[in-house]
Amino acid sequence: MNEYSTTGSRIAAVVTVGLMGLVMAGTLVTAPAHASTRPAEAVPTPAVSTDSGTLTLGENASGTAQSCRAYLGKPYKASGPRVKALTYVRDCTWRWYFKARLQRSRWYGWETMDEREWRGNATHMLSTDCAGTHTYRLWMRIDNPRGDVKIITGREARLNCG
Repeated sequence: MNEYSTTGSRIAAVVTVGLMGLVMAGTLVTAPAHASTRPAEAVPTPAVSTDSGTLTLGENASGTAQSCRAYLGKPYKASGPRVKALTYVRDCTWRWYFKARLQRSRWYGWETMDEREWRGNATHMLSTDCAGTHTYRLWMRIDNPRGDVKIITGREARLNCG
């Protein structure tokens, strides 16, 4: 399993790299089209550190070209008081599996406040009640059709809800 994490506006990743570019206040993750005959265990995983960008997630199960993009927005304080964060996936077939979690930092680690699971393209707004001062983030598990699993985390936001 590869881990990705962001601190502030930086993203550190261990994954095959695609195009790099800025995307609003969140993190955009992309699997550009490419063909390969390599077995799953032979996929290279160079380390990359850059501002929000696009990253390669993998190819489809038959090894043919597949494009898939996932976006993790930065959590923000909304009215209510609520904490919200947007995530979406584009250009993915139903064979891609995603699980997204809105988490907050606790003394014992990250606590999951909201969670969604789906296959293929979707848009989700994760939210939770806002109380106290905590650091929030979006966490995502991505399973490509070949069976590779990636874990990524979006930008963190320290929010004071009183």
